[in-house]
Amino acid sequence: MSNSRVLSYDFEYFEPATLENALDLIKKTGSRIIAGGSDLLVQMKTGNVEPRALVNILGLKELDFISLDSKGNGKGLEIGAAAQLYKIEENDQIQSNYIALFEAVKCIGSTQIRNMATMAGNICNASPGADTLPPLIVFGAEVVIRSLTGQGGIAERRVAAADFCTAPGTTVLAEGEMVTAIVIPPVSQESGSAFKRLSRVTLDLAKISCALYLERQGELCRAVRIAIGAAAPTVISARLVERALTGKKITRKLLSDSAGLVTGDISPITDIRSTRQYRNQVAPVLIADTFEQAWQRSGGNPL
Repeated sequence: MSNSRVLSYDFEYFEPATLENALDLIKKTGSRIIAGGSDLLVQMKTGNVEPRALVNILGLKELDFISLDSKGNGKGLEIGAAAQLYKIEENDQIQSNYIALFEAVKCIGSTQIRNMATMAGNICNASPGADTLPPLIVFGAEVVIRSLTGQGGIAERRVAAADFCTAPGTTVLAEGEMVTAIVIPPVSQESGSAFKRLSRVTLDLAKISCALYLERQGELCRAVRIAIGAAAPTVISARLVERALTGKKITRKLLSDSAGLVTGDISPITDIRSTRQYRNQVAPVLIADTFEQAWQRSGGNPL
């Protein structure tokens, strides 16, 4: 077994000056993008991946940005692939408008990890327990993907965050493509969101997590989106629960009964962090707690 503290093989290392240079470099067979390296370097040290080259994008200023429309122009939030998590954590407007995302970022690792890691790296790692993916899904985010065209230009496509991961460790990224940003639409008035997770210890990955976004109209739940992490091969939406709550006058009994439907959406496994039985049992409780917090944040009365 490889020593987990050293890199036991040779590889090339590049620090491109522009996005175009980075895209040109990753066309080389075996190249991998690295930003904070909090996931990739661990995988390299344990021998799980052995890229022939690393392309470091952390120094690319054109990818290091957080843009949030504060004037109500409907542009929402855009976060560059090289923006470290601590910048999201320290952004007061994100905490005010996208609190579920703020709460998810706060759950990730330690201060040292958040000072290096990026949200793009977190979702590209494609872990079923990735903390930032559930809030991105419920906020309706899109992942911006770029690559070089045959004529030397830069092509762009966008993929819904809900469709970005296809299996554990696998995404929709094709050879020569890289994530350059994540775009999140503006939130509606009388809306609320929340993120909660259960873990063995603070620095551990989630046993199970839940992000929830809702729009309230008086005592009615006009719309709700729920994403569950670490309870299926990828982060999934709790469609049965969403349908049961949408358009309904919310009561504690309705919420409890509807949350129980989540066992028809998830397919948890038993692993080193938890058991299938535990995840099935706590998922409805987690959804109900997350919904109630988001409901009150939207201005709704306590249930």
